[in-house]
Amino acid sequence: MVKVLSMPTSAATRERILVETIRAIDEGGDRGVRVARVAQAAGVTQGMVTYHFETRDRLLAEAHARRIGKTINDDVSAALALAVRALTIEEFVSGMNQLTAAVLDPQRREDRKKRMAALSYSLSDDELFAAMRSEYTAITGHFENVIDTAKLRGFIRSDLDSRAIATMVMSYSFGLVLATFDEQAATDESLGAVISAFVEGLVVTPSA
Repeated sequence: MVKVLSMPTSAATRERILVETIRAIDEGGDRGVRVARVAQAAGVTQGMVTYHFETRDRLLAEAHARRIGKTINDDVSAALALAVRALTIEEFVSGMNQLTAAVLDPQRREDRKKRMAALSYSLSDDELFAAMRSEYTAITGHFENVIDTAKLRGFIRSDLDSRAIATMVMSYSFGLVLATFDEQAATDESLGAVISAFVEGLVVTPSA
C-alpha cells in the first residue's frame, strides 16, 4: 500500500503565517508586508499563503484583527487584575483612571487607527466579517467578565447590565479614533476627565 503524505496541519500553518505577518507589520507597517517574505519566514510556499488567505488585503485584515485583539485583551487582563487587587472603591477608581491614561497614550493612536482599518476590511467580505464578529464578541465577553468581577467586589453598581457597560467601554475606545478627524479636538486631559466621570457614574456610592 502506498503511504499518502499528509499536508502540514492547516491550523498550525495558518497560525505561522499570521504570526509572521504580524511581525512584519510591527517592523515596517503594512508596506513591510511582502507575501514572499512572509511565506519564507513561515516556512511555507507563497501558494500556501494564498490558499489560506486568498489575497494580501485579507491577510493584512486578519493580521490586524489578531494584533489588535491582543492589545485589547492586554487591557482586559489589566482591568481584571485591578478589579481583583483593589481593596477599596477609591483604589479601584484610581486604578481605572490609570488604565484610562494608558489608553489615551499618544502611542496608542496608531493602534486605534489600525483597529478601524481592520474593521473596514471586514465589511468587504462575509467570511472575514464573521471572523471579526466572533473576535469582538469574545473580547466584549471578556470585558463583561471584568465588570461582573468588579460587581462581586462591590465596586460597580449591580443595577446596570454588565454587557451594556462592556459595550460602552469598547465604544469610547473606538470613539477616540474620531478625534483624529477633529481639527479642534479636545485635549487628552479633557477626554480623560470625561471618561473618569463616566467610570465614577458606574461605581457604587459608599454608604454615609
